[in-house]
Amino acid sequence: MKNCSLEAKLIVSLLEELSSSSKINSGDDIKKICFKLINYVTVDIFAEEFISYEGIKRLVDIILITNGNTRSYAMYAFKSLLVYMNSIQYMKENPEVIFKMYYILINYDNIKTAEHALGIFILICDFMKEEGAKIICEAIDDFAKKNNSKIFKELALIINDESIDVKVNAMTLICFILKYSNEKVKVIKYFLLKFVAG
Repeated sequence: MKNCSLEAKLIVSLLEELSSSSKINSGDDIKKICFKLINYVTVDIFAEEFISYEGIKRLVDIILITNGNTRSYAMYAFKSLLVYMNSIQYMKENPEVIFKMYYILINYDNIKTAEHALGIFILICDFMKEEGAKIICEAIDDFAKKNNSKIFKELALIINDESIDVKVNAMTLICFILKYSNEKVKVIKYFLLKFVAG
């Protein structure tokens, strides 16, 4: 990539076009771009330019309308972007993205999607600390209320997944949530989690 700015602008534009209702059926095009992004976002200059052109918003749009490997590639690229301060700022300004990602996690269609979604939440907790844990807990609570379920039930069930990576990521996320929650909430969540998992 000789000109990261032009390439980032082009890819953001393509993602926007492909996520529009008239282009949803362009699955192969979306998959190719998402796969390409996995490598592109490891280049600092490209990643910063991609974020500045509202690439995160466009990537989230793609994550919401795709599935399978395409969604996994997009989520992997999104996870890789979370090491940049601009992307953390985007998450702070758009906490609804975390709610949407939690729904994707609970309804995951392949192991890699679950693994990347959990990885996204771990990074959010790691970088945003208490604020990140609070938003994730709100997403978990929102899901439980809307689905008439016990809080943490779905996340506790993910620990029983066959994939060791998914299990480890789920347990790591729970540890991060407990670490960055205030003391009173920690105790409540611990007993709720023990109740639904046990």
